[in-house]
Amino acid sequence: MPKRGVRQPFRLSFEWRSGIKGTHACYDLGEAEAKRDELFANAEMRDSSVTVTILNRDTNEVFGPFVSPEDSAMTVTAAAPKVSATLGLAGKMAHPLTSPGSVQSLCGKVVSKFLKDDEAKDYPRCTACGELASKESGTVATKTATEPKPAQLKADVLDILAGLENISDAAKAESMINSAMEKASAIKSAQMRIPLVKKIEAAADKAKASQAPAKRVVEGTVVADIAGKDEIIAAGITKIHEAVELGRKMGDKAMDLARIQLGARLRAERKGLPDLEGQSGPVKALMAEMYTKARNGVPLTDVTTLEAHESLKKAVSNRMQDVTVEFLRSLDADKLREHFPLLTIPTNIESPEAFIRAEYKEVGITLPEMTRAERAKLDRAKDKAELPAATDASTDAPSSAVSPAVQEVKHASELADKLAARIQAKKYDEKEREALKAEVQEALTKFSLVFAALA
Repeated sequence: MPKRGVRQPFRLSFEWRSGIKGTHACYDLGEAEAKRDELFANAEMRDSSVTVTILNRDTNEVFGPFVSPEDSAMTVTAAAPKVSATLGLAGKMAHPLTSPGSVQSLCGKVVSKFLKDDEAKDYPRCTACGELASKESGTVATKTATEPKPAQLKADVLDILAGLENISDAAKAESMINSAMEKASAIKSAQMRIPLVKKIEAAADKAKASQAPAKRVVEGTVVADIAGKDEIIAAGITKIHEAVELGRKMGDKAMDLARIQLGARLRAERKGLPDLEGQSGPVKALMAEMYTKARNGVPLTDVTTLEAHESLKKAVSNRMQDVTVEFLRSLDADKLREHFPLLTIPTNIESPEAFIRAEYKEVGITLPEMTRAERAKLDRAKDKAELPAATDASTDAPSSAVSPAVQEVKHASELADKLAARIQAKKYDEKEREALKAEVQEALTKFSLVFAALA
């Protein structure tokens, strides 16, 4: 969403090989470069090509055109800046180029503009480029067009994984896994890299299991006959309890983070009132910076940790409704004056909550009235009212005290069946699948708590 009141002076124009064209408005050159790299990654995935040009509408300065490569080195057309340039700007640093007029630096970055010698002195030099340039006594070590394309790297990884099926030697299997992981790590596109890393990890687990096969139970063997049955069950119960406790703690931390986010919203203004919806640019920028810095240092190949960050982010978003309702219900005269200093507060106000809700409604904002738990309870009551009444009094049914709870669990199970059928029938992209996984994980945690309470 564009930030209200903030101009977007940079315009990125693109054209696919098929002739499809489009534009993106951007706040700065960094955002435009990120969108360009995104388009190039998509072109690699689709074995297509796209031409990108970036225009600064304030200065009429043109960057590019950039053309997604047939190989890993990007090219620039004759309309690009002076081809004799040996330095280019990427981010806020000057980078030596792989060759005069190339748009790729020695360290692998794509430059946004070429620099003349007198311009280059205004920018710090990239140290990584310097190290690469001095590795072999004056011979420039560069990332050249001989590097394999991402599509080729992906194909190599899949070939290695296919070959693992026939490998029985543990050392050779480990070497192949390491080779596959090295090739996958060289792919810059997260959309292509992360699924490959998951496949490699799964193949590694499978290979490890095949090298040291576990003793199998003969079909028809009863549980009591499994050697070490009691120890297995005891170890499993311990891990179940630990997982349930971690789930409860994660929920508590998500609620704490939601309250921190509410504090940020109360300090930002939108439509003359504190931004309780979190839609203002400053609030979004603050939260994005917080989550980005929290992920600093996590390797791109550490998919499990990255997924945990996304799950927590989703859990916090889900709890914003709860903390907002909690805040509104806690309002009194003192809190009104503290958090809403621009409003004229009536004396002897009967309901601070109703007063604030009315103020927001005046500017077209409807605040949530119930927590998620309250909303779910109301929905269950409506569903229950629509259930047909039992007609057979002789049916062996649970007692009246338990029956509603059993019906609710059955209803949840039916919804899960319907959801599973929809997921199997529809293809979701990576982003949608990650969001669904986060929601399902949260639901599983809650059901684990219910099961533990019944144990």
